[in-house]
Amino acid sequence: MASFEWHLPCYEMSVIGASGGGSVTSTAKDVCPYCSVADCYADCDGSAGDIDGLESEQQMIDREHYNCAIGGIEALILTMACAGIEIDTPAMIEAIETAVERAANNA
Repeated sequence: MASFEWHLPCYEMSVIGASGGGSVTSTAKDVCPYCSVADCYADCDGSAGDIDGLESEQQMIDREHYNCAIGGIEALILTMACAGIEIDTPAMIEAIETAVERAANNA
């Protein structure tokens, strides 16, 4: 398969790559309330010396678990695209939306 580029309507998801691999970007992951970075877990300057209590330790743990689940979903979507599966069909869009919703409910 040649290179591909998919832009899906759910979570502003973009899947770009070729049969050897690629990348997924989306707005599905929850971001740090201090720096707005999805992969920040109390590592940023804003979270040091938190006096406002924007996120409790449990909320951070829940966000990390949720984001890990989303990372797995995104990896599966990329693997399917690399295998030549059309990921922009109505059934796939519905499956992606359902998987993200279930991840949110189980985080």
